[in-house]
Amino acid sequence: MTSLQETAADDAMSADDIELALDSGPFATWAAPLAALAALVAEAKPARVVSPAEFLRRCVDGGARCVDVRSPGEFAKDAVPGAISVPLLDDAERAEVGKCYKKQGRAEAMRLGLAKLRKRGGLSSLATEAAGEAKVVGVYCWRGGLRSGSVAWLLARRGIDVFVLDGGYRAYKKHLRALFEQGPRVVIVGGRTGAGKTRVLRALVKQGAQVLDLEGLAAHRGSAFGALGGAAQPSNAAYETTCAMAWRALDPTRDVYVENEEGHIGRCLVPPPLYTRMREAPRCVGVEASDAARVAHLLADYAEDAKAAPGGTRARLDAALARVAKRLGPQDTARARACLDAGDLAACARMLLARYYDKLYDRHLGKRGDAVLAVRAADPFDAAAVADAIVAAVARADAADLPLTPPVEAGHATRPSSGCGSSGRSRCDGGRSGWGSSGRRRCDGEEWQEWEEGEEGQE
Repeated sequence: MTSLQETAADDAMSADDIELALDSGPFATWAAPLAALAALVAEAKPARVVSPAEFLRRCVDGGARCVDVRSPGEFAKDAVPGAISVPLLDDAERAEVGKCYKKQGRAEAMRLGLAKLRKRGGLSSLATEAAGEAKVVGVYCWRGGLRSGSVAWLLARRGIDVFVLDGGYRAYKKHLRALFEQGPRVVIVGGRTGAGKTRVLRALVKQGAQVLDLEGLAAHRGSAFGALGGAAQPSNAAYETTCAMAWRALDPTRDVYVENEEGHIGRCLVPPPLYTRMREAPRCVGVEASDAARVAHLLADYAEDAKAAPGGTRARLDAALARVAKRLGPQDTARARACLDAGDLAACARMLLARYYDKLYDRHLGKRGDAVLAVRAADPFDAAAVADAIVAAVARADAADLPLTPPVEAGHATRPSSGCGSSGRSRCDGGRSGWGSSGRRRCDGEEWQEWEEGEEGQE
């Protein structure tokens, strides 16, 4: 059989002939129209592709219809915000076509893919679904290849103003990671577990300050007990996108307040370039609250979580306690469990703070030295007053040209930078660690494979 390149040199086919042949022509005659389609897509590509930044401006900011032609599985893991899934192939079909590509080559894989597509109505049906009622449409696939190019060709034939994401989803993710290398100055808000950091961040938002709520975006409070609310966490790929889009919306001329976090929040990994910005933040504020206030905060959070997910609350507490049992030690673990058995949650919280969380947090805080700006909360705890004090402390430090907070060096153990312990081991190697298949944190210096989520496939 002639190759696509050789076939493309045959007599030119009109666009109508190509679409008709691919939608209803005999399978044996598909080589020529496939080659012609590939040639037309390649010819039109320079005029249609736009950069990831421009694609976001047109789709996310400008409201253009955004069409994701990857498989449903790829789309479910992560997508451009607001994108509509119009897959050329379902997950099983994509796997089958991928195997065909490896064994028989690109031409046969394309023919098989089109045969699968024809069973669902063919190119015409696909174009109708992709366009909807829109007059302007952005299209992307995994790497900006033939999948998105073919759909763009179909839409352009129907009078749609269409553009394609240059480099596809893969380039889009690279662009999102680069966003964290610029943007506003980061001010870290730290403090021991229960100090009210999240409450203070909410108060800062009400006062008009910029806040990046990493725990809220991760649907997790950050500690071993942080998932008690029962909310499902997003995939790592989706979490990275959510963080990047929130960062993209910030005013680069104003500070952004970020809670001191580990490299992961539950099972969500903090994007490496963002985590680097956090480690290198020039200002770090430490919120200090009384033990009574801290215990009250933890009990209030527990009550809120129990209300959100009332079933199996004790089982979830036992599971969370088991995750920290090794570090807590057998005796303290037994005491904590006895407090739970007696229904004395306050005593359990006090013991966990004194015997576990405070020691870990204080050890981490020592890496920041004396440059941490301490803000003491009065009793009763007033989050708005603490927020005011934080803003004032940062302003005074800047005005007095006080030494900047030293960065936490890469390679140091990062447990627990938020004052909240966590299950699993955590050690950062320049912010490029990732989760292995077992769920453990690894530091191999490789790309974060889970953030790529999805094989390249064949376009």
